[in-house]
Amino acid sequence: MKRINSRLRELFLEMLVGAFMFVVLLSLSFFTIILSRESFFAQTYPLEVVFEDVMGLRDGDNVVIRGMTVGKVKRLELRDDGVHVFANLQRPVQMRENYNVRVVPSSFLGGRYLQVDAGPDDAPLMPQDAVVRGEKPLDLMASAAVVVDDFKAITAKIRSGEGTLGKLVNDEELYADARAMMGDLRQALSGDSGLVSNLELYHADATHAPRNATHAQSAHWPVRRICCGSRSTRKPPADRR
Repeated sequence: MKRINSRLRELFLEMLVGAFMFVVLLSLSFFTIILSRESFFAQTYPLEVVFEDVMGLRDGDNVVIRGMTVGKVKRLELRDDGVHVFANLQRPVQMRENYNVRVVPSSFLGGRYLQVDAGPDDAPLMPQDAVVRGEKPLDLMASAAVVVDDFKAITAKIRSGEGTLGKLVNDEELYADARAMMGDLRQALSGDSGLVSNLELYHADATHAPRNATHAQSAHWPVRRICCGSRSTRKPPADRR
């Protein structure tokens, strides 16, 4: 009897542990679906695009139309004519002539997404059996390398004295002439006979000119009175000092 009770107790514990693990796995699956934002019951619309190079595009990357995420990349297949990208969209997309599909980097740190431009609204629709081809993506690292190489070439020419900037940097005679010219300009602007001093003198003369004219008119007033007689009743101008 004791053996039966012990066996039942062990069986009960095993069933309890199994039920607990089942609940844990079910919870993990539920939260995985929620966090991945996958909708297993909603209707999706397939899109297939052929690329020459996908620049690291991966399964699960977003599909963006007019700045809005409308689907995800499901899988990629390498074939003879290129890389086939299969995506599921939340809404149907009718491709038109002059469409544009490309792989765009999401940041400089990495990551890609598929950008789809279905084409102008007034453009004719593409045939149903038409193969949608994407543009070759821009390699940011390769572009940066080209810029660095160009900068290195420019600095090498400057060091060797090529071009106007190279001559200015490496020609000591031009440097001496520029330094002498700056010295002459500094001397012309400063000193007692410099441009600044002359401007200060001119400003002082212009300031005292009205006062000197008033003094001169006051000094000539007695002479005018003697010459003209006492008929003049005008008073001498007042000193405005």
